[in-house]
Amino acid sequence: MNRNWRIAIILIIIVSVLSSCNKQGQVKEEIVEEESQSRIKYGFPIDEYRVVIDTVRSNETLSDILGRYNVSSAIVHRLVERSENIFNVRNIRADKQYSLLFCSDDSTAMPQYMIYEKSLSEYAVIDFSDSITVSLEQHPKENHTDVYGNTINKSLWHSFVENGETPALAMEMASVYQWAIDFYNIKKGDSYKIAYTQDYVEGKPIGNIKPIASSFTHQDSTYYAFWFQKGETKGYFDENGASLHKAFLKAPLKFTRISSKFSGSRLHPVLKYRRAHRGVDYAAPTGTPVRSVGNGTVIKKAYQRGGAGNYVKIKHNKTFTTVYMHFVRHVKSLKVGQRVSQGDVIGYVGMTGSATGPHLHYGVIKNGKYINPLSMKLPPSKPLKGELLERFMETRDSLLYLIDKKPSDLQSPN
Repeated sequence: MNRNWRIAIILIIIVSVLSSCNKQGQVKEEIVEEESQSRIKYGFPIDEYRVVIDTVRSNETLSDILGRYNVSSAIVHRLVERSENIFNVRNIRADKQYSLLFCSDDSTAMPQYMIYEKSLSEYAVIDFSDSITVSLEQHPKENHTDVYGNTINKSLWHSFVENGETPALAMEMASVYQWAIDFYNIKKGDSYKIAYTQDYVEGKPIGNIKPIASSFTHQDSTYYAFWFQKGETKGYFDENGASLHKAFLKAPLKFTRISSKFSGSRLHPVLKYRRAHRGVDYAAPTGTPVRSVGNGTVIKKAYQRGGAGNYVKIKHNKTFTTVYMHFVRHVKSLKVGQRVSQGDVIGYVGMTGSATGPHLHYGVIKNGKYINPLSMKLPPSKPLKGELLERFMETRDSLLYLIDKKPSDLQSPN
């Protein structure tokens, strides 16, 4: 065999090796047909590579990782420069997983690709093949509908986490009912069921929880909520098509407990004599965010020594004003005269002023007189009408089975 033939054979072998290890898996047609079941991961025919999987160690940099796999500091420097506007490689985090894809079993070879798991849904692909490139990609997502229910033993929060459910689901349910149910006043034996959608990646839930139907039974009353959206109309509605959204939230905190109720005569814990308690005390850890229960204007932001401590007063309309006391601090940007929206954070729970422990004192003033926040009644929401109501009823009935209900369960007894 002459020299030219030997060179030609060597070139053919090199081309064959190179073509068998690329992102598209482009090899001879008959081989593609045989390996049509090859696993695809990160967009690669993953079985055609030697794969090293590891996690970022504490205080480890990208340079530390790649240096162990024969990537020079010059290449790492170019990588940092070229990725700056796409993915800041300086911000890799400990315990995050990465994968290195090699086209050779040679221990001196550098990887062809690196995949860094930026989050549960997103990953970065670093391509070392020709010119160094970096791209951010999304894992394929599936949206599933799940259902969870339980009976209250201690608290709503505990009823979720005791069975390994994510606290985020408890927060979502509290948000759905924040205008209808005071979760500081629920009782042992209350029960609920919630149907919700969330995203999955490779069979694992990654969040984006969206409640779509729920029922909550408190003593002898059951509260329903159904998500409905058509055109510009969207939100949670009860079984009759009335919006759950009200002018006031049921409480200015999401999860705490009531430590003292509204009373005409209460033994003051600090002063040790009886006096009226014109509000509700919510015990909560220092720093817990406090929300405005409704839209309004800040008319007072001050400190009262030996009394309210750091407090805020908000006027909502001609009838209602609310007051929030004992903040560890106000929100710095909050100003007197400023408009706030329902749910805006206005301060943080503390024990300034006259207080024996961290808590929020919440008061409601109606027409100049303090009233019991727990028994405050607000006008009912206007229900949907006409075609919107018809469409809502169709949606409602299609969701009921998820929470083990049927339309006849919603009919009031004669």
